[in-house]
Amino acid sequence: MASRNFRHLTQALTVVSVLAGLGLVVWELQQARELAFAQLAVDAHAIDVQEVVALLGESPAEVLAKSCDAETLSKTELEVLHASFQIDVLRASRLRWINESGYGEFEWEEGAKISFLRVFDSQRGRDWWRDSTETMLGGGAEIINFGNSVLSKLGPPACN
Repeated sequence: MASRNFRHLTQALTVVSVLAGLGLVVWELQQARELAFAQLAVDAHAIDVQEVVALLGESPAEVLAKSCDAETLSKTELEVLHASFQIDVLRASRLRWINESGYGEFEWEEGAKISFLRVFDSQRGRDWWRDSTETMLGGGAEIINFGNSVLSKLGPPACN
């Protein structure tokens, strides 16, 4: 009788141990998934920085400041301006992707709005947006609709 009770006890402990082990494996997999996402976010930020430096140069502020007067921009400066606008829209698109993937509990719209406001600060940016929405890559209809919504709520640009 005692050996039967001992056997039942060891079987019960074995089952509990196996279930606890499975629980730990699931927990470890969830942690690995979260770490992988964190690495993706870091990599995306590093890519943003590399794109900015590669496409815009070390100091694009001068070109952005001159964007109000499109007549005086050289062809190279227009390319820098175009790249700046693309990067802002891609940044907004990445924020939406991170949120929709379920990897973050945040309002992507707030960060995206900041990116769009920089594009819409000048008439040049607004014209670029209107011309680019038909051929936009990676943004999708939701980003285009969001950008149009931000634009519709703005007054005239800071400069024409």
